[in-house]
Amino acid sequence: MPFSLEHDLSEELLDNIISFSSRTSLTKLCRTSKKLNRIAIPHLYSSGFLNGGTLDTGVKHLLPFTYLMFSSPLHASFVQSFAIRDAWGENALVEKEEEDVDPSNRYEKLPWPKYAGSKLEGVLKKKCTEYAVDEEEANELYEKIRPGANETMIVILLLANLPNLRKLDICMGMGEEYVDFFQLIDRVTSRTKPFDKLPPEIEFTSNDKLKTGSLTAFSLPMDILITGINDKYPNIPQHFARILKLPNVRSLYGWKMGDEGDPSEDSAFKKLQPRSCPVENIELRTSKLHSDHLQLLMDSTIPGKLKTFSYEIGCTWAWVDVEHRRIMKSLEVHHDTLECLSLSHEEFYPYQFDNENEKPDPVTFNSFKMLKKLKVAPVYIWGEEGISDEGSLKNPQTREWLWKGLPETLEELWIHRAVEQGDVKSLEEQAVRFIPDLLIPALGLVAQYKSQAYPKLCRLRVEFQLSTWDDGWIEPLVSLCRQAEENGIRCMLILTDDAPDGCGYSDYPERGWGWNEEVEWQECIHNQEPPKLWIDTTKEEDLSKKLMLLKDEQKLINQKLKEELEAKNKQREEEYAKKLEQERYAEDDMTEGGSSDGSSDEDEKMDDVDGNEDVEVDGDANEDEDEDEDEDYYNDDDEGNEQEDKGNNGSSNDAVAGMGVKTTRRGTTYG
Repeated sequence: MPFSLEHDLSEELLDNIISFSSRTSLTKLCRTSKKLNRIAIPHLYSSGFLNGGTLDTGVKHLLPFTYLMFSSPLHASFVQSFAIRDAWGENALVEKEEEDVDPSNRYEKLPWPKYAGSKLEGVLKKKCTEYAVDEEEANELYEKIRPGANETMIVILLLANLPNLRKLDICMGMGEEYVDFFQLIDRVTSRTKPFDKLPPEIEFTSNDKLKTGSLTAFSLPMDILITGINDKYPNIPQHFARILKLPNVRSLYGWKMGDEGDPSEDSAFKKLQPRSCPVENIELRTSKLHSDHLQLLMDSTIPGKLKTFSYEIGCTWAWVDVEHRRIMKSLEVHHDTLECLSLSHEEFYPYQFDNENEKPDPVTFNSFKMLKKLKVAPVYIWGEEGISDEGSLKNPQTREWLWKGLPETLEELWIHRAVEQGDVKSLEEQAVRFIPDLLIPALGLVAQYKSQAYPKLCRLRVEFQLSTWDDGWIEPLVSLCRQAEENGIRCMLILTDDAPDGCGYSDYPERGWGWNEEVEWQECIHNQEPPKLWIDTTKEEDLSKKLMLLKDEQKLINQKLKEELEAKNKQREEEYAKKLEQERYAEDDMTEGGSSDGSSDEDEKMDDVDGNEDVEVDGDANEDEDEDEDEDYYNDDDEGNEQEDKGNNGSSNDAVAGMGVKTTRRGTTYG
């Protein structure tokens, strides 16, 4: 008998192999056989992503996906990662029947699935009863969710029915308060029904098996990202504080959180109890919190529990001042326990030069007793004056600020945004420059005093834009790396680059999260950047030559990108001019006594132009629509599936078919 992967390998081995499959492969495996379907389905539904919508139209596939989760607890138990992007709210009406919705139009919302039939009312009422504290609240919930317009309440009930959720990526819209949604958080925090059976705390690793049906939602340690859809103004940081109240948040990430003015009396930060939040990792990126809010945030965390804090200043439209010393003061409660600290700023220098209240002063890190990793931008070490004033740059004592300000326990030092700082125009005329005359010599002192100041230091990372460096700076950098290696410090150069003029964020990949930027979330607006090249200097025989070659290559790449962008812009201008000309001809025909019917040829041309333009702007709605069509799967009665899915056989196929599931490398996408 010929060898068969499916029949001759154990299910444990098959499960391990299938876990490495792409989303596209998983959908195909589900159609192969009952056995492979049973093994592949948990992997397929382990992550879900709902997108496509506005506050008026709502999220396209929210209702079909929610019904599947409500009607099949087995499928709900598979979901470990869930993301909802674009806008969602309370008035997203369903305007069309299921069969009338255009699958390619991301802004046409699907209703509750037609296949549910008479079961829909019973399923929805059951979930409302399970969540509500009494019959009156259950009836109110049902009246809110049955029409399908109140997506806030639907999302609340959906999250409450995902018992194994460990990763939540949620968009909080454009300044929406989401009062009802955060009542869910309050209910979890106070352990009100249905969260009255939440355990105090669960230690749960990624290797543990799912416990289907044995857990309440929000029982497991969770990683959460909060973002929004505004490409200019900051997102509401109050949401960040409210989410922090959840009892099992392990890591909390915030994108573009920004205060606008002084804290209000009813601020969510003021309601955080001191040392009440067991979060282990906090990362605020392109954010700017009021100093009082930051103090309240850090006071709410637990010393010894919080291991990593990352704060990247950014978002100039957040109208609050930055004070480095206030940031350091807020960290005092963690001086004895914090292990990893990152203080930097976005690529665009965010400090206001003409603002006397902005205080980017130099700070030191000697007070930290357990700090192992430090990622820091130069402005924190030397302050704004130290990195841009020629007098400070010439002062030999300024070079010593770095090595004298580091903690004894340090194992890794990461210099972030190692670029020319301050007013570039004035620096071009200076004889003394920040990188060759301050940064590189200061790092040389770090290597020189390593054995007596911080003997455990073994890694040095320097992140910079190679194309902006003068050729004469390369050799001193190479000498620094060799000096560090001689003192037992391994150097890593992280090369970034500036986007060429006219090159947008969408032309580059998404920037990762976490300490090494390896944590993946769904895309955030303007969180893209050119790829980084990591160079381990210990593996390079001729580092100078490699850096010069890479610099020349980057110039060629940038030139090519610039030419491509110029060609695209020229093409767009020509198409726009052609469209205007066609519209003018149509107007002339009308003024000469013609009609819209009489100028159908011109109208047809204009329709073609409009149609092409729509496809270009909203092309992602149609992308891969035919690929990875609706997933079908077998209703396997083996090994308890009949009991888990009793009453749902036959409906799950229809549910998936009605959702238009797409697969991406970041998860199953519904929309």
